[in-house]
Amino acid sequence: MPPLQSLDAVIDGTAEMSHSAAYYWQNKSSALNFFTGVPYGMTSTELAGWMRHMGGQELWDEVYDQFGVQGFLSGNTGTQAGGWFREEVTGLDSLSGLRFRTPGLGGRVWEKLGVTATNMAAGEIFQALQSGTLDAAEFVGPYNDLALGFHQVAKNYYFPSFVEPGLATELVVDKAKYSELPEDLQAIIRDVSQAEYDMVASDFAANDPRALNTLVNEHGVQVRQFPEEVLEAAAEASKEVLGELRDSGDDLTKRTTESFIESLKLLRTKAQTADANFIRAREQYFEM
Repeated sequence: MPPLQSLDAVIDGTAEMSHSAAYYWQNKSSALNFFTGVPYGMTSTELAGWMRHMGGQELWDEVYDQFGVQGFLSGNTGTQAGGWFREEVTGLDSLSGLRFRTPGLGGRVWEKLGVTATNMAAGEIFQALQSGTLDAAEFVGPYNDLALGFHQVAKNYYFPSFVEPGLATELVVDKAKYSELPEDLQAIIRDVSQAEYDMVASDFAANDPRALNTLVNEHGVQVRQFPEEVLEAAAEASKEVLGELRDSGDDLTKRTTESFIESLKLLRTKAQTADANFIRAREQYFEM
């Protein structure tokens, strides 16, 4: 299928199954953003907790029932890279008018910071950066980005992404076809998708650091962090975007937003009390 049309192929019956990311279909329902990733939102572990144990999957089912399809989480990249920039980001002023490839709710957040955000398929990004159509672009992280060659046209690589803290991919199947399968084959699709969610995470955990070493040591890439004023402004913009979704007037989007926010309030306590403090202690005291 042409880029960014795989879901439509399943909906119209051209295909029975597709693989992509739900936030690419936000024009069909803004609620779909929540099943890929949300700015300043859940990490991939937290997202799995919400989806599997706190009602997230049931809300996703409601959204996709409107289109006759069934969605399953099928992979996660962990926290992504913030993106490739031709010029260094020195502050909010340096973002004004910058042409940036970034999809989903992240695009809305970046626009509130003065960026002109656009979405395009992976295979189109390099050419757009090379030609100057784009000033910056983000896709996933070192593992994928090295293969796509972005380092050849931009050397400033920013970490981490504050708009894609735990990105999930999806497997979508025609719901009527899925329902016709015997229960054991339905279970295989469901359980293999869940296993793949975890397998992709381990793949990126192993290969993102290897790829980043290659980018830095062999290609002269400069690893940078966003200025604090950018991070703070982006957090405020993220709150605004979530507020707009909650008040959009669409009941399903409102309920999805509220479920996500309330679940995040609880889920983040583990990261704050355990994970973050452990990482801080390990970085400070444990060197081998």
